[in-house]
Amino acid sequence: VPVEVAAEISKRVTLLLWSMGAGAGCDAQYLFAEDILGTNRGHMPRHAKVYRNFASEFDRLQRERIAASDVALRHLRVCYHNYGGAYNCGTCMKCQDICPTKAFPAPYKLDARRCISYLTIEHKGHIPHEFREAIGNRIYGCDDCLAACPWNKFAQTARESAFHPRAELTAPLLKELVALDDAAFREFFRGSPIKRIGRDRFIRNVLIAIGNSGDPSLVPQTERLLGDASPLVRGAAVWALGRLDRSRLSSLATSRYRETDAGVRDEWNIALESAL
Repeated sequence: VPVEVAAEISKRVTLLLWSMGAGAGCDAQYLFAEDILGTNRGHMPRHAKVYRNFASEFDRLQRERIAASDVALRHLRVCYHNYGGAYNCGTCMKCQDICPTKAFPAPYKLDARRCISYLTIEHKGHIPHEFREAIGNRIYGCDDCLAACPWNKFAQTARESAFHPRAELTAPLLKELVALDDAAFREFFRGSPIKRIGRDRFIRNVLIAIGNSGDPSLVPQTERLLGDASPLVRGAAVWALGRLDRSRLSSLATSRYRETDAGVRDEWNIALESAL
């Protein structure tokens, strides 16, 4: 590994440790490195101590002919002997307590299948019913755990303008978002990471928020999407309409017999059973 690369790693890790509150007198600071492939290629122990002097440590790895590409700082586990709690969290449980879907099964462990950020951004199918109410009005991600973390009180407003919120994306109205077709969606979110998930997943998320809104004025827009080309949207529309106006959904019950998608038919059956 080039000396300049190792020096840069050393500098950044040192800054990381200090930003997390580690003082120079902390004598138990160490990091774990883990083989990114989960193997012992290069004959390196699966968990090897990599001390703060990354320059000399990576120099040693180079002498032992261990490929630097085989090693990733995948789990940064910092132990503070002088701070009483692992990872410097102490007894704080704020991120676990605030999580709407209880995505933290244990300290320092996250079940992505329950995480709202995963469900609204990466998950491509229908969002499981057990999480829909907890999602509330979050239509793209969730930062509740970050907002609750005491360490983030040190965060500063970004100076880079690219990170500043766009005025038109600040507190947008659900009735406007749910009306977006594919072309309008692409135009509205041009230059935004939201565009990556596509119109169908986004409208699915908006419909979940509409179902949680309790706003009867959104019934017409929701009903219109029962005939959308996307099964993902149609399924979410069924759920949302059932939440806003059960009697109206029941009056449209015959629509389920024309539904060609099994997942959407399941949504109809569940919603109509709930309406009884």
